[in-house]
Amino acid sequence: MNFDGTVSELLDFSDYESFPKYLAAIDRMNECFFGEFTERHGETAAKLMFLRISNALVAKYEYKHGHLAVLSRPLSLYVDPSNACPLSCPGCVHMKEPDGKQYIWPKGLLRPNNFGRFIDDFGPYAFRIMFCNFGEPLLNKHTPSFIQRARQFGISTALSTSFSVPGIDMDALVASGLWYMILSIDGASQENYEKYRKGGNLDVVLENIQRLVSTKRAMGAYSPFSVWQFLVFEHNQKEIDTAKEMAEKLGLNAISICRPNAVNQFDPSVLVPEHVPVEYLSFQYDGDRQIADQEACLGDLDAEVIDHHFRRSWVQRFEEDIDGGAYEPVATETRCEWLYKSMVMDSGGRIFPCCISAPSDRRRLEFSTLENQNPFNDSLFKVSRALFSNPDQYRELVDKIPPPDRGPREPFCVKCPVIPDQRDLHRDNLMQRMKESSLFEAITDDTCTNLFSWNRV
Repeated sequence: MNFDGTVSELLDFSDYESFPKYLAAIDRMNECFFGEFTERHGETAAKLMFLRISNALVAKYEYKHGHLAVLSRPLSLYVDPSNACPLSCPGCVHMKEPDGKQYIWPKGLLRPNNFGRFIDDFGPYAFRIMFCNFGEPLLNKHTPSFIQRARQFGISTALSTSFSVPGIDMDALVASGLWYMILSIDGASQENYEKYRKGGNLDVVLENIQRLVSTKRAMGAYSPFSVWQFLVFEHNQKEIDTAKEMAEKLGLNAISICRPNAVNQFDPSVLVPEHVPVEYLSFQYDGDRQIADQEACLGDLDAEVIDHHFRRSWVQRFEEDIDGGAYEPVATETRCEWLYKSMVMDSGGRIFPCCISAPSDRRRLEFSTLENQNPFNDSLFKVSRALFSNPDQYRELVDKIPPPDRGPREPFCVKCPVIPDQRDLHRDNLMQRMKESSLFEAITDDTCTNLFSWNRV
């Protein structure tokens, strides 16, 4: 059987009556095909490929079987290089008081040593990393070096920015190898732009776009693929066509016209129209160049760190690391993929289960810190997984959690507003990242879809 057939067979969990036997089968797959892929891609790249594929298999198994403690690592990472932002958009943690006061969001910049620890632990397993959550990533002068470091693990890199930041080092940003950049610009005039992007300066944004495009041309670079994201509100919808013309004329790669979340409870003047003409227009797209830019990082992989992770078999990890987390699951209607697929870290090293912001009085959102040895298995992660996998165990476990200095004992997940609507988290994005890399060319579309579709029957 070829490699794709073996991966497809491993996705039929019914053939494996126990977790250790499943892990042993994954280890056999790695041993069987490692030589073949080393000849194709080189030893370090082959190790990286097997780490990613086998980790995704283990993660899906753990999700399907309702494990509370997990051996797998997140498939997607979110990192905030900065907890600060010069804007104060309605609905954001950076809103001006009194609304913004309900969030505990200490300002600060991510330090290089902290990012180094984080990416060395989780980078070899992740397919993608987003360098933003609620902060403005380009306020941190180290962000380009963070991107370069992530690329040493062959990770697809992206960020979202207001671009309303003077003095951005465009040479460093373009040279970093950033793959994808979202420019959040909700208006074609200062008057309409600043109604939502409060504190933003459209002239600074447009000047930065001109500098970005000019720098890319001077360096002969295709990346970052830069997309103008236009959130449609009643006050700016008449400027959509103007924005499209501006984006193309400025030399951006694309523009995305999007429907935003409602924020009128924070600012009654900012309303979402009933009908939003959602649209994506691409002006400059070269698939071959985009893939070539992604592939360039495979020549500069961190062989030492990748080998450190690859050296430990999955059976060995189970014998050394697991702490009795595989409880019998209950047939619940919902289960949260964020708790198995992704992890978020802010600039202060706080670890969150997802990208949602929660007022400080509405359950605990901070699940761990970078200081903990394995934050993905910290007590609040395991308790929250139990909430969906085994509700009977949940109450027993949550009562054992030491109470925080302030706020409630229970995790934010208890009152999560989006779980019923969340299915196959990041599936399309993860599939696209796999298809864009030659490392995974042996995986067929059907197997790729099965690997990342966690809620298919």
